[in-house]
Amino acid sequence: MTKKVFLLVSVLLVFSTACLAQENNDNPHGSKFYYFNKAANLIDNRDSAYFTRIMTPDSGNSKLFNLEDVYFNGKTRLKGKSLSPGPYFKGQGLFERYYSSGQLQELVSYENGH
Repeated sequence: MTKKVFLLVSVLLVFSTACLAQENNDNPHGSKFYYFNKAANLIDNRDSAYFTRIMTPDSGNSKLFNLEDVYFNGKTRLKGKSLSPGPYFKGQGLFERYYSSGQLQELVSYENGH
């Protein structure tokens, strides 16, 4: 158990360092990272984040962005496509929402943000 926790923390540390490097590069073609508290309010401090939103341009459609929210425990919170690069999304297509345990909570379909 201790090894798994250490490995998870190590991976998250490396990942968060890479996140900062990409965000600081201000690369319009790279991923953007946003941090949110439990009430889904945007915050600056990743150490206080309940989840991280990762927005990446969709390689198959230049008008879409791949969105993935990741809980602090490393499990996916939300996954789908957005018409806007973030931090707040305008959903397009099917979204998958998960509990913090990793179990699928619901599927929601968006069309032009609604």
